[in-house]
Amino acid sequence: MPAVDAHIHVFTTNLPMVAGRRYTPPADATPAQFVRQMMAHDVPMAVIVQPSFLGTDNSYLIDALEDRPTTFRGIAVVDPFISDAELAAMDAAGVVGIRFNLVGRDPRELETPDIRALLARIEALRWHVQVQVQGRYLPDVYRSLATFGGPIVFDHFGLPDPAYGLRDPGFRLLFTEGPRGRIFVKFSAGYRCGIDTKPYADMLLRHLGPQRIVWGSDWPWTQFEAQNTYAGCISELSRLAPDPAVREAIDRTATGLYRFSEPHHQLLWRQIEREGAAVA
Repeated sequence: MPAVDAHIHVFTTNLPMVAGRRYTPPADATPAQFVRQMMAHDVPMAVIVQPSFLGTDNSYLIDALEDRPTTFRGIAVVDPFISDAELAAMDAAGVVGIRFNLVGRDPRELETPDIRALLARIEALRWHVQVQVQGRYLPDVYRSLATFGGPIVFDHFGLPDPAYGLRDPGFRLLFTEGPRGRIFVKFSAGYRCGIDTKPYADMLLRHLGPQRIVWGSDWPWTQFEAQNTYAGCISELSRLAPDPAVREAIDRTATGLYRFSEPHHQLLWRQIEREGAAVA
């Protein structure tokens, strides 16, 4: 069984939601509900990702982190003008990164002075940046994050374009630039890609190795609730990475990236800094 589920969402339907959202959840997905999944499948740690429909109000996320500080870490969505005091409070609660959901948006927004200033503060906290964007925009996003020295995690296999298959230029960037040390890829939500992700997983493991891969169930599978189960997600991980040693290495990556293990976290950052200096 995996030790770290690196991508889940929690919410209730009565929380305030942003105007113009692409999706409104039909039912609650609470931390307590997910903990029951963890207990049933012997998964001890998980990362809560702020869903886009809740915007920058991370209060429900923070409550979940503070309620179970050894179980959960968090990825927040923040306003670029958030105060240093608010970021410090999030850090103390267990937030370890921020997310940019750029699906349907202009990736060049990462190049604004406000976002660049935010990224400098995120790097100082030793947080990482998580990005969801269609594969064709990955090169633009990567260039826009050139000044950010921390880890960059691309959701859902980088959302490659099915029309290009393994030749998708954005997908190929993941394993050509990844060995420089900053790129991480999440094996999650293959159903959002519209493809069989096994060949993509094979290529990422071959070129990046499990030290740059994490796994997430994407629970509660927003918009795809009916076709998924937690047991099925774990089985899919075994299909993508059949070697138990590889799955163990993927877990070790997650414990460092998400700060479940402080020694692993420090080691990961030292490696990124060394490789960044070598590239420069």
